[in-house]
This record gives sequence, C-alpha cells and structure tokens, in this order.
Amino acid sequence: MSKDPDQHLPLGFCVENYEVRAVLGLGGFGITYKAWDSTLERWVALKEFLPADLALRDTDNTTVRARSDREEDYRYALDRFLLEARTLARFQHPNIVRVVDFLQANGTAYLMMEYVEGQALSTYLRKHPERIPEERLRSWFVPLLKGLAKVHDAGFLHRDIKPGNIYLSDEGVPILIDFGAARQAIGEHSKSVTGIFTAGYAPIEQYATDAKNQGPWTDLYALGATLYRCVSRASPVDAPARQSAVLEGEADPLTPAAELGGSYSQPFLTLIDELLVLAARHRPQSAAAVLAALEQGIAPSRLAAAEEALTEVSQEDTPGRLAAAAASRPEGGRRYAVPAAAMAGVVVAVILAWQWLRAPEALEG
Repeated sequence: MSKDPDQHLPLGFCVENYEVRAVLGLGGFGITYKAWDSTLERWVALKEFLPADLALRDTDNTTVRARSDREEDYRYALDRFLLEARTLARFQHPNIVRVVDFLQANGTAYLMMEYVEGQALSTYLRKHPERIPEERLRSWFVPLLKGLAKVHDAGFLHRDIKPGNIYLSDEGVPILIDFGAARQAIGEHSKSVTGIFTAGYAPIEQYATDAKNQGPWTDLYALGATLYRCVSRASPVDAPARQSAVLEGEADPLTPAAELGGSYSQPFLTLIDELLVLAARHRPQSAAAVLAALEQGIAPSRLAAAEEALTEVSQEDTPGRLAAAAASRPEGGRRYAVPAAAMAGVVVAVILAWQWLRAPEALEG
C-alpha cells in the first residue's frame, strides 16, 4: 500500500466511461480531476473520495483501501459521501455546482460534476491584490445567497464556504462548490478526522463535537468571513481566538469591517460585521434575510426588527393588510376582539414599521 494518501490516479485511467486527463486539486478528503466523458463527449470534474485519515491508495495505484484500524469509519464516511452526492444531484441552480453522475468502483466512490472554465475566488484574490469594487462583490454574492437559500430550504448546509469553494466562471458566474456536510458528519462520527472545516471561516459552533447548534447562520458566518477577506485583503481571525479574547475581557482581535473604510458603503460593511457576530443567535438567521438586506441596503438587524414587528405577515402585503393581520392574529386557533383604541394603536404601529422598513433613510443603516 502506498504511504502517500494524496497519490492521484494515473492520467488516462478510466472510471467506467470517464477518462482522467488532469489533476485539478488535492484535499484531505479527496482528489478532483478533469475527466472526459466518452459517452456524452463532454468534460466533467471528477471527484474521487480518498480521506487521508481513513484510507490509502493501494499498490495498484487505482484501488482505495481503508486503513487497517479505520475500516468501520471509512465505510461510514463512504456512505455519507454518497448521501451528499445524492442530495447535491437534486439541486438545479446556476450558482450551485451541478452533479451529473456518481458511482462506486475501486473500493471508493466518485462524484462527477459539470466542468466549467474559470477559477476559484481564492485564486482571483491572489491575482488581484487591489480592493474589489462593492458593485462586483454584490454581483457575486447576491446570486450565491439565492443559491444558498435553496440549499437551506432543502434542509441542507454547505458547512465550508470560503474563497477556495467559490468558483468564478469565465463568464463571471459565481458557483458554490465542494460542500463540506459529509466531512462534518465524518468528523462527528470518528472524532479524529482533520480538516473538517477551515479556520477563519468557520464559526464557533462548528468547533463543537456535534452539529446540534448549526444552521443557516453557520453558513452565513462563513459567507461574511469570505466577504471580509475580499474587502480587507486579510484572512479573518479564527473564531476561537476571538471568543477567547472576548471572554477574557479583551477587545475582539477582528477589526470591524465598518472601520475599514475605503470605497465601500457603510450598510455593506455593517452587513459583514453582523454576519461575523460570534453568538449564533445574534447573527442573521436566514439567507433570505441577508439577501434582502444586501439588495435593499438595510442592515440585517434593522430588517430583523421590522420583520419581528410584522410577524407572520408578508413584506409584500399592503400597509392596510399588515394592520389587519396585526389587529386580528390567531392564538390557539381562536381570534380575539381588539378594542377600538388598541386597534388604532396597532394600526399606527404597523404602518410606521412598514414605512420604517421601506423608507429611503433606512438605506443609510
């Protein structure tokens, strides 16, 4: 058995109808290749599952075998990888990597994805040391949030958003790639697998031994950290280091984005800071809320306050319908009469909330 867990498949080797032509990337959980689909005559990105902590390449240079003391963990990990492949195959969104096939062979599994010419955001950042204009960042992150909202609506999380996992096509389309949900599950199961998430981009709840406190807000922290990297040109401070400093009564070592200045609008920088709040419950709780804040120029905290005032009422409703909904809300399946004076107060409060949410001055957040 080879001692090098990163040893790639020989170029020209075929996984069924997919011929390996080039290595695109190496990671702790697998290797990604550029491969030719001889059946449909197209290029694909082929990801081979090869977790370095759990398995090794065999001496034939093609087969993958579990380490002798990790066979049960490897089987569990392989099942989770396939489960993630099936989940991703359900998504048909221009900003989520498109899975075209997956299969098991050679003691492991392979995930085939649509191949798109372009580069990772991390590569773009290395090539362009200058600050990225806010307009361009919005053109990338608004579509990404729309894709992320679809993922969250399906009850799924990415769990490893970072510049290296955002792919920019040559046409400028941003795509979320390399989901980390399977890696997270594997780490929770084995308790010893490394590289489950990326320091600086993972929120504090991802450092726990289970995922019970994780949710959309976990991905949103990572998205905020990625935005922070784009506007500051510096890697974000690790969440544990930030929390340790705060608990010891020291200043948060992460310089707030709002203090970075430059050509970025204050609401945009405030949005980044709110995404990077340490306490999960104080962050924006949904991609939809962040998307609304980003598109409308309203700080998420203000948006959340207005949404709370308009509980269970669509923001697209008219002020009159908002008032009616607030004045007569079901409780335990019953409706209760509201005194005229109280109803008048509710009507005024709701209309003011509506106007506050929509007012131009809110854009100054």
